[in-house]
Amino acid sequence: MRLLDADAPTRAEDMKERTAVVIGLLLVPAIPAVTLVVVSILRPIGTEPSSSTIASALLVSYLYSLNAAVVVGLPAFLVLRYLRLIHWWSALVVGCGIGVLMAVVLPLRGRGSASSLLLDCAMGAASALVFWVIWERSYRARAG
Repeated sequence: MRLLDADAPTRAEDMKERTAVVIGLLLVPAIPAVTLVVVSILRPIGTEPSSSTIASALLVSYLYSLNAAVVVGLPAFLVLRYLRLIHWWSALVVGCGIGVLMAVVLPLRGRGSASSLLLDCAMGAASALVFWVIWERSYRARAG
């Protein structure tokens, strides 16, 4: 049983945070997915991709990014929240690190160059920053 504490969140506040986390986890993977598809369209490997190929690539990229968000991003968020280190700057640093980690662990075509790692770092940082904004808005709503 939880002792009454002025800092302890209420059940409604917990639900707002959980909702924000779920929305963030579902929304954030769209950033790298769209970025990867746009980069693939701008630098094609052959013929111009069809709309069904683009849609398939977008879905696969989204699922790949969702996997990264859930397997790596969510635990990173929980650790930062436990340590009370959730700030915009920590989101950028951790997001960049996750982006580079995903590029190294699961390299895609043409990956591994400095420009690719920079792109992955930027996608991770942007995704983490958007997640932080969503979480922060729910946090401010809870704080009043």
